[in-house]
Amino acid sequence: MDSDSCQGSEHEPKTDLEKPQSKILRPAIDLNITAEQPQSLVTTEDDTLQGESHMRIQMLESHQSDLVQSLGSLDPLQSEMIGTYKCMPLVPDEDSKWVVQNKDPILNLPTECVQDLKDHCQAAVDSGFMLLYDQLERIRLANDEFQASQQKEELLVNLKSLLLRKHKEFMDARILEITKTHNEKMHRLQADFEVKLKAEQDKYHPKLEKLQNLLRDCEAQRDDYERQLKHKDNTIESIMAESNKKMSLNLDLEHQLAESIAELARTRIELVESREHMAYLEAEWKEEHEPHESEESTQSMQQALIDLEHVKSELYGSQQLVGEMRAQAKRDDLMICRCTEEINACRLKETDSQRAYQKLCLESADKDTQINKMRLKLDLMEEQLSHAYEKQALQKQEIRRLEEFTKVSEEENARVTVERDQYQVDKNTEKQQVENLTQQL
Repeated sequence: MDSDSCQGSEHEPKTDLEKPQSKILRPAIDLNITAEQPQSLVTTEDDTLQGESHMRIQMLESHQSDLVQSLGSLDPLQSEMIGTYKCMPLVPDEDSKWVVQNKDPILNLPTECVQDLKDHCQAAVDSGFMLLYDQLERIRLANDEFQASQQKEELLVNLKSLLLRKHKEFMDARILEITKTHNEKMHRLQADFEVKLKAEQDKYHPKLEKLQNLLRDCEAQRDDYERQLKHKDNTIESIMAESNKKMSLNLDLEHQLAESIAELARTRIELVESREHMAYLEAEWKEEHEPHESEESTQSMQQALIDLEHVKSELYGSQQLVGEMRAQAKRDDLMICRCTEEINACRLKETDSQRAYQKLCLESADKDTQINKMRLKLDLMEEQLSHAYEKQALQKQEIRRLEEFTKVSEEENARVTVERDQYQVDKNTEKQQVENLTQQL
């Protein structure tokens, strides 16, 4: 009841200034005296009561018009008081004087009595309106009761439409105020979320930079390892080429040694044949004792001795060549041993490099896991701050950049894995070739 009366008091000055018909609404606030016995006032035909009621209505209208005029004559600063006043109950004191009761009796009512009180108040207001309708000139001058009831219904419809319009204006104002409050809250929440987002970004930005620096260091170290592996591969290839060259030279020397041994065998056979021939010639010389034949035998002996010296010189040269070839074979064996040691050392270094490379791959996988966790956290933050439109777009761009960076890192890791597998296959092939060459040696 207080809220309705206050709303009516807030809108009454405007209705008085706009329409003269709105005076029908104003006595509804202050008719608590006349609404105590509505049925008797409506049904009575006593001229005295009608005269008193008419005088009372005129007095209320005059007071209300004075109040409206005083409110309209207020200054702009003083006009802020419009709508701040409220109706206070008047009660008689001990001296039978009407005083304002500061204690609001409505606050002491139980909850179940509020609706009943509202119904009684609405009935009292309607009774007051009916009393006013009876005193209006158009109704009093009606030809019959049917015309009077029609005019009453028309006035009631106009009154309800006016109340609905005022209630609609009040609800529109309330909706506008609620919307404004909601927008302010949303702006505050958006600002708070932006501050939190900026704080989270400032918090995770150093970690992300640190991870990126670690990733760059890992990539640089990986490139260094790849360069070292390429250098070692080139060294192994050069050693293998030199070993193949020496092995071919060793095969040539072995072939020459076999030819020299065969030549030596033929020389020995010729030497044996020469000795047999010399023995045969000496026997003939001893048998014949002839001078001429002796001279021929001597010449033959000299020729045989010359041939023998020639064969001895060739045999000595062949023996020297065999010695040189044996020394060269020993040197080749020593060179092969040194090459084998170098190959083993290269294999050990390659094993160490592979272990370091595997460790680097594991560290890179850990960094990828951390980057994925960071991306998940950023996605979660994006879901929580979805109502921040402009910031959400920037956040999506940042997340897309991180996803592309992660995808590039994953592709790089996949490429490194493929290269590592290819290198392992090449290493196994080279190892098999070295083992085959070692078996051949």
